[in-house]
Amino acid sequence: MSNLHSGLQPGRLVHLRTPRLKARFGSTAVLLRSNGETATLFTDAGKADVRRQDFSIPSKPVADCLPMRLRLPFGDWEDDDGSRVLFSRDFCPLWRIGPSDTITPDMPWRPISRHRENRYWDFRTAPWCDRTTEMRMETLLQKIGITSDPILGDALFMMIRNSDLSIREAVMEMGRKVTEPM
Repeated sequence: MSNLHSGLQPGRLVHLRTPRLKARFGSTAVLLRSNGETATLFTDAGKADVRRQDFSIPSKPVADCLPMRLRLPFGDWEDDDGSRVLFSRDFCPLWRIGPSDTITPDMPWRPISRHRENRYWDFRTAPWCDRTTEMRMETLLQKIGITSDPILGDALFMMIRNSDLSIREAVMEMGRKVTEPM
């Protein structure tokens, strides 16, 4: 393998260098697959197939970051017990806020009884396109007291191992692994 492609291993953090994606120019993305000429990245907005010139390998180490699509809420549901469940853009549970305001990470594969749904933003104001929405969602998480990443973030590791998986497929695989007998 040539030196040009030696840093292009799955899981590598890269910087976006194209304005044609939904995610911001210069933002960090995770490399899922590369064949030298093209690559599949996981950006703040989700999976994207790009040309090699659409991203760069940072010259200095980049702090780990979980893409917005896997950590920022798209809205909330009310569950059977009155809990409020924050969910992702892919409609996966992120956090459960119990009736007594206890906050717990939620299992993204868990079915939710959706008595009510409230959405925080739409496609035009997605946090990866609109800094105001991004800051509003970050502030919401801080006010609630959420300071760690949700379990949904583990779906990214599944997609690094198998770049053909969608977020929902990775979540279902995670759920199967948890429920399989040892």
